[in-house]
Formats: sequence, C-alpha cells, structure tokens
Amino acid sequence: MNNYVLESISKTLKVTYITEYKGYSFLSKSNGIKEISIIDFDIASFIVCSKFIKQYRRLLSIVCHVISDDDTEEGDVLVTFTEIDRLKEILMYKYSKFLKKDQLEKYLKQIKLLETELKESNILNERKGMAR
Repeated sequence: MNNYVLESISKTLKVTYITEYKGYSFLSKSNGIKEISIIDFDIASFIVCSKFIKQYRRLLSIVCHVISDDDTEEGDVLVTFTEIDRLKEILMYKYSKFLKKDQLEKYLKQIKLLETELKESNILNERKGMAR
C-alpha cells in the first residue's frame, strides 16, 4: 500500500510520499480510497472524540430504554453491560493514544456513571420482582 501525505499550504496542495507514520487510521467510505490515516494529533483527537460521542449517545439511549422499560429482562441488561464494557475497552485501548489525559478521564467517568445507573436500576427491578 502506498502512503501519501496531503498538505494544504496557502491554497495549494502538496502530496508527499512517506514510508513510516504513526497516526489514527480508519476505513474510508469513498470508493477510491481504502484507508485514511490522520497524523496530526489535534485532528485525530477531534475525530476520536466525535466517534466516542456518537457511540456514547447510542449507548445512552440503549441504557435509558432498558431502565425505563418495565418488560426488561435479565438478558437485555446483560447485553447492555456487555456494550458498556466494549465501549470502555475501545476507549482505553484504541482511542486513548489520541486523547489527552483529562479527556480520557472525563469519558471514562461518563461510562462509569452509565454503568452505575444501570446497576442501580437493575437492583431495584430485582427487588420489585421479589416483592410480587
């Protein structure tokens, strides 16, 4: 695979061939380009934050649905805990290289709050089930 750097310098583009790089890589939705790698830390951080926020919002809606639904079964709760763990692992092992320490701690704290809320609601649901 050929690796090129595309630089924008005062309204002109400069293309440079590179052999080694460290950066955030992801698959492209474009037909001609298979993979895009971002070398600039600030841009990579912005992209990683955007991806995390999108995944977090999806997970938040799942957790809210599980908590608010009276017909929630134990399997739904276990799947939700699995999704929380999956997002935590992605954040710690894949995204952590591109986040500042305070951002990483903030995102981990948000995930921990979701996990705690789900645990508390699950305990309350179990107690309600025993009382019946």
